[in-house]
Amino acid sequence: MDFTDPFQMQKQMFKTWEKEMNQAVEKFLREPAFMQNLSKNMQQALDLERMIQSHMEPVLRKMGLPSQEDFAKLAHNLHMAETRALDLEEKVHLLTEAVASLKTAKAPAKKAAAPKKTTRKKVREA
Repeated sequence: MDFTDPFQMQKQMFKTWEKEMNQAVEKFLREPAFMQNLSKNMQQALDLERMIQSHMEPVLRKMGLPSQEDFAKLAHNLHMAETRALDLEEKVHLLTEAVASLKTAKAPAKKAAAPKKTTRKKVREA
């Protein structure tokens, strides 16, 4: 190995450090005591989240504010209304096209109208 290049030396040091840290972290993560504590902490976090959620909904109701569930229902209803509006818009468009095609198909051919005779009033010059 040539350490005359400082960048090469730094790269080699980083690779060595990374390899050693990776091995140490893997060893630590595989220990049963760590896994038990991690599992216990995850369960406590989930329990805390459930407790907060169960206490938050009555507070929001008393304050007259919507809950997350209310927002989800509203978003669903809004999506459904938008879908229905788009469907209706498409149906109106198709009906408009159908009416227009029926009008052109049933319209009798009109004879060319003769130009009307117009009378012009003579303007007096003052």
